[in-house]
Amino acid sequence: MCADCHRVADEGGRIGPELTGLSLRRSRRDLLEAVLFPSASLARGFETYTVATAEGRVHTGLMVHEGAATIRLRTPQQEEIDVLRKDIEEMVPNRTSIMPAGLDQTMTPTELSDLIAFLESLK
Repeated sequence: MCADCHRVADEGGRIGPELTGLSLRRSRRDLLEAVLFPSASLARGFETYTVATAEGRVHTGLMVHEGAATIRLRTPQQEEIDVLRKDIEEMVPNRTSIMPAGLDQTMTPTELSDLIAFLESLK
């Protein structure tokens, strides 16, 4: 599931932080916290926004471009959506991570331990 959003080297998604070199920047405790409580601290540059348009559409995603006339959001499905600024009724930064909470509940304790060990191996 991690590769849907995160990249290691040249493989994976582009909505979450790059994981290559992660162990050089984060401790084991930080890694475990990120998996158990993904909204505890959001990685700078990976805050998501919810944008409501005058047409009644609502988009949520990572801001990948912010221009004078348009913004571009990358959705969790890796789609990029351009929204004209003149069409935006409301744009709100999200306080919760786009990474779903409860991922640890989908793993056995051994799988969680293996995931943390893998993340620690990323140099």
